[in-house]
Amino acid sequence: MKRSGGFTLFELLVVLVLVSLMTALAAPRLVGSLSRLGARTSAQKVSAALRMLRSKAATEKKTYLAVFEMDKGALHFKRPDSGGSGSDGPEAAAPQKRFTLSEGVRFEKGIPVQGDATPSGEFLIAFFPGGGSSGGTVVLTGENDRRYAVSADLITGAIRVAEAE
Repeated sequence: MKRSGGFTLFELLVVLVLVSLMTALAAPRLVGSLSRLGARTSAQKVSAALRMLRSKAATEKKTYLAVFEMDKGALHFKRPDSGGSGSDGPEAAAPQKRFTLSEGVRFEKGIPVQGDATPSGEFLIAFFPGGGSSGGTVVLTGENDRRYAVSADLITGAIRVAEAE
């Protein structure tokens, strides 16, 4: 008897079982890499926001503060003179941009150039008109305990992202 060019039901079932096994083994690795991506992406967004704030301080010749709300997982900007009686016009009192971290990512601690780490509350980094900053490092942690440090250099104000130990 001459065989046709098709596949038998048994051959199709074997292929389906193999594909199912490969998918079951590969899915956890894919999910793990996506959660790592969340922490890294948040660190990159924070660093981009800080670079923008440094540029804004230098361009406008005014000091700006990056305020890290450690408990809320948020970052916003403000001018030191924007609250209270010493503000100089409507732009000083205008609401500043607010950034929130990706789901599952949190600020672990803020490390000033001098002093102890800040695990909760607010952590500040000031950016000055000359391009420098008050310096400091913020550590972000993802769901799988992957940690990234976003640092502002004290002298140059340059922003750097590195995987934290």
